[in-house]
Amino acid sequence: MLEITIPETLQALNDRLKRKFSRAPDTVDFLPEDTADFEEMASLTVEKLTTRPETKRSDMEQQIRLLSKTFAGQSELELLHAVVISYLRRDTPHTQKAWTLFRRLWAEQSDFLVERLSVRWLISALQTFYDHSDMPDERIAGGMGFIYGNLIKIYETEHHARRRNRPPEAHAFKNKSVPGMFGFSPGDDILINLNVLMLDAAKRGGIAGAPLMRLIDAVARGNTVFQRTDALASVHPFSEHPRFTLSFEGRKCPS
Repeated sequence: MLEITIPETLQALNDRLKRKFSRAPDTVDFLPEDTADFEEMASLTVEKLTTRPETKRSDMEQQIRLLSKTFAGQSELELLHAVVISYLRRDTPHTQKAWTLFRRLWAEQSDFLVERLSVRWLISALQTFYDHSDMPDERIAGGMGFIYGNLIKIYETEHHARRRNRPPEAHAFKNKSVPGMFGFSPGDDILINLNVLMLDAAKRGGIAGAPLMRLIDAVARGNTVFQRTDALASVHPFSEHPRFTLSFEGRKCPS
């Protein structure tokens, strides 16, 4: 593969790309067998939790409890899809098993999933295809779908804020233009994740990688929605956000 030069402006993205999946070698396997009966799971309903789950997503047991709260009243199959993606977002000993389940879900239950899943989870599925598939067509579809969905989310949030003539308090914004998509909150990692994915595509792009890399570098040096959103790091109430992630650097502003 042709090696593409990484501009200095994009080194932080490249560092983030190298550690895209956080290492979690001690993660317990809560997944069903990779031969699980999906038809039965589609007919079962996720029960409502009787206790409030913790918010520590780094612990897989707590992550599953949080997802169980989200999918209460929906099918066990939809919950499994979300749980499998959660495993695939981490570097665990169970990646191959989770990927086998994910591919089976979309090979055998695609009609069910596209009818039931919100846009949010469809975008997550597309990102997963990009991250893990070794099939070029699947990676292209996944990557482009991820970019498409998230750019719409970003645009609709900014549009809403401009219409209301106020700072974009996206955490309180419900994206009605695409039901189930939601908005985004400045400081979230959506913007840097878009840039990391584009950098990855450029590095894998062969002779097409150089012009794509140049484009990303130009955007990093420009004045776009990325820089405008980053500027909110110094604006109240975002200046008090301890986890404000910048679009190209990934640095987090102090609380």
